[in-house]
Amino acid sequence: MIYLVATAVKHGKGGISTALTSIIEELDRRGEAYRVVESHTGDASRWQAFQAARKALVQAGQGDVIWLHGARWLSLLRKYALARAPRKRGAKVVLHIHGIEFMHYLAHPLGRWLLQRMINRYHGLIVLTPWWRTQIADNLSYPNDRIHVMPNTIDTSLLALTRDIPPKGRAALSELSRDINVLCMTRLETGKHVAAAIECFLHLPARYKLTVAGDGSLFTELQQLTARLGLTQRVEFLGWVPYEAKPALLQRMDLFLLPSELDSFGMGFIEAMAASLPVVGVAYGPIQDVVTDRVGILVARPEPQLLAQALLRCSAESVERSHAARQHVLAQFQPSTAVEHTLAFFKGLRQ
Repeated sequence: MIYLVATAVKHGKGGISTALTSIIEELDRRGEAYRVVESHTGDASRWQAFQAARKALVQAGQGDVIWLHGARWLSLLRKYALARAPRKRGAKVVLHIHGIEFMHYLAHPLGRWLLQRMINRYHGLIVLTPWWRTQIADNLSYPNDRIHVMPNTIDTSLLALTRDIPPKGRAALSELSRDINVLCMTRLETGKHVAAAIECFLHLPARYKLTVAGDGSLFTELQQLTARLGLTQRVEFLGWVPYEAKPALLQRMDLFLLPSELDSFGMGFIEAMAASLPVVGVAYGPIQDVVTDRVGILVARPEPQLLAQALLRCSAESVERSHAARQHVLAQFQPSTAVEHTLAFFKGLRQ
């Protein structure tokens, strides 16, 4: 039995909740024995959720895998505490690292010391891209053969968008007379650089429109910035978009923009590429493993002028990049391949 311990799947807010949806679909398709254990939901206090999760793991033991998904300190500590008893009963415990916060902890001696003590207790680690494997090898002592790379993947609702491939003879966005719709879908927090995404529209023709999908602590501040820049008529704030509404939103868009330096993977990029949207981001850490030159443009810094230039170039090359984006998702981010390799990794740990 695989016990998948994470935040509320699909209904939670954040990359972990979204990324796990396709994993669960694939486990169902394969008939794999698993149980989702929600370590945190919006309907209960963290303590209540912790107690419920601990109760759900009471039967876990020899031959089982405890697949923990975590990002920040409190999340990592809760997962660590939940796994102690099953580990003593013989279960194999694996930590799946999702948050870029992990890198912030590695930057400090105390953080590295605590993380080293924590990962020593795990039978295996799962990271999102090869960049992450390198960071762990450079900062911590852990057997390389017990570190598995598993990218986030796309679920069926978004994979379905890849079937309606536009004709290659279609005119580029730059040649069209209509508005060009750009989507920025993310949490509105420091490090996501949504302010730079908004400001770059000062350097773009008036027919470029921005839709900001997401909420966070900077929501009001970004709305005020938009008003000061005189961009109210060109920038729309949707707030948080429910999971089931994402496909329809993506289909209405032409380009995707996310100048983040706070992502551990960049789930929004592969969601956009599944909808054949050329993407623009920043050449930061793991993003470089996700976005290739053919499907999008990564600028050196989250500066408005650079972002605007990248959007203009993607508009001129939209047909080629649109096809490349779809092909890239189908080749690299299919759940069937990722889950197959991860199950093989679990099998090796069990043996």
